[in-house]
Amino acid sequence: MKHIWILFLMLSLGSSLAFGQRKRPFMDNMNSERLETMRIAHYSNWMKLKTSEAQVFWPWFNEREEKMKQVRKQMKMKQRQMQQAISEDDEKAIEKILDSFINYKLQEVQLESEYHTKLKEILPIRKVVLFYRAEREWEKKLIAYLKKRRDGDE
Repeated sequence: MKHIWILFLMLSLGSSLAFGQRKRPFMDNMNSERLETMRIAHYSNWMKLKTSEAQVFWPWFNEREEKMKQVRKQMKMKQRQMQQAISEDDEKAIEKILDSFINYKLQEVQLESEYHTKLKEILPIRKVVLFYRAEREWEKKLIAYLKKRRDGDE
């Protein structure tokens, strides 16, 4: 009888853990959609975008984010390669990867410069200043949100 109870407890715990794991991707998807909505509202409020400004700003912003994401993705791949090179004690590979990090940083700066120039062409300069402030504030807000989420407060 005791074995039956133990078996029953193991099955019920195992099934609840399995169901708990299935919910995770849905929750992550909801959080990313929620974050995207929060980001749009944050920038729009900070910059006080008019409808006509928003119509040119958001395509610019999304394009910029996509290009920056590509560079960051390449950097992440290099970081993984760096870990492997370090574990294999391959000095030549380490040096080559370090040099590529500098190149990726230069790419980021070049992209920032290009998109800064484009932003000045599509928005008044005061809105450009507000964009950079909004960007800094969004980073702070996002870090606080992620800490809160990590700590289980949400």
